[in-house]
Amino acid sequence: MSLFYTAYLIHSAQPAEALRPRFSRVEPLARAGWWLCDRGDHFVAGLFEPGSDFTTALSAQFGEAIFVAVDERDNQMEYEHAVDGQRLRKLSWLSDGSASHWECVEGEREDWEEAVLFSPRNLTRTLEYLSYSEDDPATLRALEAELHALWQRREYLPGGQWPQGEGTMADAALQQMGLVRG
Repeated sequence: MSLFYTAYLIHSAQPAEALRPRFSRVEPLARAGWWLCDRGDHFVAGLFEPGSDFTTALSAQFGEAIFVAVDERDNQMEYEHAVDGQRLRKLSWLSDGSASHWECVEGEREDWEEAVLFSPRNLTRTLEYLSYSEDDPATLRALEAELHALWQRREYLPGGQWPQGEGTMADAALQQMGLVRG
């Protein structure tokens, strides 16, 4: 069974009642002041479309907002984070039907990205993938050197697949941030 869900995470001093006019489901998270809103398997308008904005207006209203979409079925994800009406980070890992790639990389890198995307484990996984997909030893060595350099610089390749992502990385981001249901 493949995982698919979208969710809003709101950090606000306001009570749940203040969020209910905007969200149909509001649940407290273990991390104080955070609310999990509208988590479900519904498709949100603008999902996986370039230029979509899920958090800016919410963060202007409530303080801080994170939006995630996790889609294992098509190996896609969206992550967006805004504070006080300003978007801090947007990452979109999308599929064109045959391969996934970084469609959007905006804003400043956040701490969770180090543990999830630029981890030694993800580098090892990516190098293993290359060893199975590339037959020419010289090309393989050049690609391996390129990947090591990208990891050292903590650099994304928009339109490309490095660092290697997957549809569940937004879920891993929330775990790294301590924003899981208690």
